[in-house]
Amino acid sequence: MGMDYEWLLLLGMGMGTGAFGVITGTGGGVIMVPVLLLFFHMEPTAVGGTSLALVAVTSFSGSLSYLRRHLVDKRSGVMFAAAALPGAV
Repeated sequence: MGMDYEWLLLLGMGMGTGAFGVITGTGGGVIMVPVLLLFFHMEPTAVGGTSLALVAVTSFSGSLSYLRRHLVDKRSGVMFAAAALPGAV
């Protein structure tokens, strides 16, 4: 029962911080990183990867929402992506 409860708690925390991150534009890592480090005693490398995954998912979700509403300047987005991609690699 303890392991199931922990997974439910982590799932709820991920959904809550993701929703907060999309609304505020912070990605949710501001909340998730300290909570995982302090309360769940996870390794910093695992917390960093988890936070990056959360930011990627919330960014993708927010982008799709804005694309559906036609609020995205696609030309600028492509130009920024073309400039940022080599640096990310």
